[in-house]
Amino acid sequence: MISFDNMSDQPNQKLEQPNIEAGKTPEQVNVPEKSPIERRQELTTRINDELSVLPELDKNIDSIRDEKENEVTAQIKDIEVNLGQPLSDESKKQIMRNNVDITIEGISRSQERREQLEKQKNILEYVTKELPETEVRITESMRQECRVAVSIPAYEEGGKILNSLDFLANQKDVSTDEYEVIVNVNNRESAKNNTRNLNTQTLSVLKFLKGESADLDFLTTEEKERLQKIKESGLVVHYIDKSSEGNETKPIDDEDFKRTGCMQPRKRTMDEICERFVLTGKADGIIASLDADTKVNPKWIREIIDAFKNESVQLLAGERRDGLDISLEGEQIDRDRVMEKLLDEWNSEERIKDEAFKKLPNIESRMQRAQILLMNHLIGIYNTARGQFRREMEGKTGVIENFKGGSGKMFRVGTYIHHPLEIIKIMDAGGKKPVDIGESAFQYVGRNKSEKAEPTTQNPQVEALAVYPEARVRGWDVKSEDRDEPYKDFHDIHKPFGSSGKEYAYAIAAVLKEKMPTTYNEEAGEMKATLEDFITSGQTEEARQKLEIYFDQKTIGRISEITPEDLEKLKAGDQATIAKHKNVIDKIKEFSEKPVDIIDALRFYGSKNPSEQTFNPERYFFGTLVKQMMMSEGRDQEQIKNEIKNNYGLSDELIDQLSKLKTQEELLQFGQSNSEMQQILEAIQEKVSYSEAAERYEKLMKL
Repeated sequence: MISFDNMSDQPNQKLEQPNIEAGKTPEQVNVPEKSPIERRQELTTRINDELSVLPELDKNIDSIRDEKENEVTAQIKDIEVNLGQPLSDESKKQIMRNNVDITIEGISRSQERREQLEKQKNILEYVTKELPETEVRITESMRQECRVAVSIPAYEEGGKILNSLDFLANQKDVSTDEYEVIVNVNNRESAKNNTRNLNTQTLSVLKFLKGESADLDFLTTEEKERLQKIKESGLVVHYIDKSSEGNETKPIDDEDFKRTGCMQPRKRTMDEICERFVLTGKADGIIASLDADTKVNPKWIREIIDAFKNESVQLLAGERRDGLDISLEGEQIDRDRVMEKLLDEWNSEERIKDEAFKKLPNIESRMQRAQILLMNHLIGIYNTARGQFRREMEGKTGVIENFKGGSGKMFRVGTYIHHPLEIIKIMDAGGKKPVDIGESAFQYVGRNKSEKAEPTTQNPQVEALAVYPEARVRGWDVKSEDRDEPYKDFHDIHKPFGSSGKEYAYAIAAVLKEKMPTTYNEEAGEMKATLEDFITSGQTEEARQKLEIYFDQKTIGRISEITPEDLEKLKAGDQATIAKHKNVIDKIKEFSEKPVDIIDALRFYGSKNPSEQTFNPERYFFGTLVKQMMMSEGRDQEQIKNEIKNNYGLSDELIDQLSKLKTQEELLQFGQSNSEMQQILEAIQEKVSYSEAAERYEKLMKL
């Protein structure tokens, strides 16, 4: 029967939601505060109850609408026949509205509610599986207004955790109710006393912010004042203690998680964030991943929230790895200023007492500083070239590659729970993207890593999502097995350094120990490709000649015994086939693991990409020497003057004029007005090929 009144089928009434409002004290709700586990169990029951009474459609809304419209249209015709006259258009519209539109709207709302509940149920099922009840939870509920939860694993930070908290406490255009910070202070059972002591200090800082009793004697007066301001800012900070005795981090049964110490703390924190969001009734919360030594732009949280307004965005990256630093006010500090600050502090008592670096000598001269800056420039250029080369070799896209690194990565809770290990491995181990997530779900906002040395972009959105490294070098930048003799062979340089300070540490250590850093043999990839081609091409003479570049005739003879079938078994890790061809495997390993200094590695990259260009080290070093000369005096200054004269042919008069300049502004004005200076600069190319750059680094480095 058609209704002519403004009535329709009503959607099922929503069941009463559990009392899960954040921020309510037991006194406010007049009941004891329930634990997160109790609230999770209660919410699971209520969601299941509500889902049981919500209809589940077996067809889409459009099909239902078509059927309903056909049904009502037929009934309107019957009414017109019975009345003996047609209904007015307005009457027909009202009938359609009452019997189709409102009904469909009700069904749509019902299905939207079902979809929301299903998402929450998925999160609850994930958390129930992944976050055991034995894990101690944060007892304070998430605020209802919270939209972003920042996950920070902290290891050996001590009071340095203030740096990242300072920046998070000073976010602009956003309320502190809209985001919270969870710091996981962690170490494994094998941690040494120094690690445990530093982590205890970090916990003390966090306990103070929570209003708990804390010993802050290790902080300076200035640091205590900063900590008080952070507390007064209203920043919502929670902590997870996975450091204290008996509560240490235990990695899951996964080889990558066992090997990489930060993976499990990330997962543990993000899993609890998922639980916290769902207990506020949210299935679309945003997880933001940071490292404990990073700084963020003042509008970082605001821009994250705005970026995720686009529902197609599931994963977002906005990290900067170009060595820039940032002040609390958002002022950018260029790479050389970061390094100069570090060099200023190198001879300090704090560095001399550092277990990882105390065996390294002090910096004795401005000439040494210039060489360190040049080495830092070389390492940066090498890292850029190596990153491009690896992406080409491995077929990786720039979009996914930009998600490597634990800082400045954001994703929706609903995306994370389906791919937690894959997402963490992308960040911390350069893993591959999940096959069922398209590249369009990954959005990168910022400067591409290959643009490392380009001038700072002026795009405000790029700046707002950038994450900046803190300028310091710490003990944990050294591999644990190298702590007794840090940087003895610099082989760890094969990894892109990112924001942790390794890049700066290697530059300093290389010059002070007068030893060129080494890296993996990049030719190994080409050698393996040549070997495979020889085996699969029928062992042609042309393929054999290419193989002779890498192996002697005896080894090539043994390679000839490897069939295409054997090759596939070797790739699959078949132990019997590996044992059968052990001599060849050992030769391949020997070639692959042979360390190559980074200048030779840069030269190899240049030979494979002859048309690509990079910044001319001669031009960079000229500017560096002039600046160091301006800041030096006596014998130190004379040494730099001779270096400038020998390498660049400046007259004594011009060198003397430059040495008397005091500021960067004076140097710029002098360069614009002095004709000899202009001729010198015009004669030095701005860009050169990578092969030419390698030759010039070799000429300029005094190792």
